[in-house]
Amino acid sequence: ALMYIVVETDDLQPATLHLWQHWIRLKQQHPGLKVTVYVSPHNQEFGQVDNSVERNEKFMQWYAWNKDWVRVVCHGLYHTKPPENLGSYEEQGNVVLESLRLLRPYVDLSCLGYKAPFYRMNEDTLKVLADLEFSWFVQWWSLQILKPLKRPLPLFRVLGTHTNMAEANNPDNIDKIFDELNQKLFALENAGWVYSDYESIVKEVIS
Repeated sequence: ALMYIVVETDDLQPATLHLWQHWIRLKQQHPGLKVTVYVSPHNQEFGQVDNSVERNEKFMQWYAWNKDWVRVVCHGLYHTKPPENLGSYEEQGNVVLESLRLLRPYVDLSCLGYKAPFYRMNEDTLKVLADLEFSWFVQWWSLQILKPLKRPLPLFRVLGTHTNMAEANNPDNIDKIFDELNQKLFALENAGWVYSDYESIVKEVIS
């Protein structure tokens, strides 16, 4: 049986697209690499302005250049506190619908996934995702599937980091993060693990 590597990064946004160079370098060393990218389409976690993906040419260009190996996933809307996935059913429905509207050109509509900002969610989050026919969500590093399983989940390992303003303001730290990630990927490749992504794994077990 295959053993899969799932690589993910949280919080890519127009203000941090310049950090994607680190992922490009990683891709050059690991040609099979796929990256799940969690995007809050109006990310304002650090008080950013003019940071929406809506009609953002730089974000559209980033996706056009990298769409063969990135998987964009909804990650709330603003990524601000109080966490938006702790609200009522109606409030969360509005958040998720607007996130999905803005990310529609980028996400896999046949296998919708979600990650709540700050990993904070409640029972209403689950109801909203199910009612909007999402297929899966991730809470911390645990994959939860919202559709009936037809076969067991394969073995997979999740590796990743953030691509947000904290990393943007600390280049020494981000170099270290990617050096460590690079070594982990080489070790897993040498042990026979292969790259996949959440959508592919979920489709494999629900279809």
